[in-house]
Amino acid sequence: MTETGLRVGQLAAHLGVSTHALRAWEARYGLFQPRRSGGGYRIYDAQDVRRAEAMMARIASGTTAAEAARLVLRRLPHERPGDRASDPHCTPMGPAAEAVPTAELERWREVLVRGCTRLDEPAVRDTLAEASQRLATDDFVDEVVVPLLRSLSVLTDGSGGMGIAHAYFAGDVVRSALLGRQRRALPMGAPQLWLACPPKELHDLALMAFGLVAADEGWAVRFFGANTPLRSLVPLARRDPPTAIVISATRPGPLRAAALDVAALAEVAPTAVGGPAARRAPSLGIGVPTLIGDIVTEARALENSLHLRQPA
Repeated sequence: MTETGLRVGQLAAHLGVSTHALRAWEARYGLFQPRRSGGGYRIYDAQDVRRAEAMMARIASGTTAAEAARLVLRRLPHERPGDRASDPHCTPMGPAAEAVPTAELERWREVLVRGCTRLDEPAVRDTLAEASQRLATDDFVDEVVVPLLRSLSVLTDGSGGMGIAHAYFAGDVVRSALLGRQRRALPMGAPQLWLACPPKELHDLALMAFGLVAADEGWAVRFFGANTPLRSLVPLARRDPPTAIVISATRPGPLRAAALDVAALAEVAPTAVGGPAARRAPSLGIGVPTLIGDIVTEARALENSLHLRQPA
């Protein structure tokens, strides 16, 4: 630590996230305004540290990165709006798309939740299609898909007026929208990414959204989905090793039960665990990197998190 602040690597270590995530939050949301030291290093002051800690806390509570940044900056605004140090690493992530007003985003979210509650498939399908067409991949996931999944989780917890049937209905429509957005062709030699949930883990839509962003980043994604017998992937990985593997779990139980299989996969290819249960991975005997940030940032930063070569 310097006398007046932290460098980006020190701030990343303090938070337990990658430097790529911090730069992404600055590039996408304007979360920080670091100054330059005499030696040219980016220096984050105490206010930046508080913003970063608040951002992490909101993401951990289930808030999307975009909404978390808005809330944090509302509570901890910058003193010098727009005055940010330039950084060659701080570039916007994902392709450009239409700038959709916040009111329109909120309308989409309301229509989607109402449509799921009423089992109104045309309304849900058409709204997802419109959002997918008008938004870049990152924004589609962060502003539409993740908020919908979070709303469904709240509404189907036994007190929100929706039942298991509603969850299956919504899951099917969201799955179709994500599949429809996936790229059909990838360049020859694209790095291979395997995505799977351990046995007894049935929630895979967030992992599918992760795969959508990863595919946009240049990965060739092989999606195994929910309730995957991870042990059966080990011989496949030995025969044709992927570039990386990500295992996702919402609950610690399935992840704990799969610890040996995750370790076996990690011996074959760089492996990480994500999802809400990833925060408890070390205490569950899982000794691989954890992806605990928001979906978009972690997918964009995967090669850095696993110390891999940048995908072509």
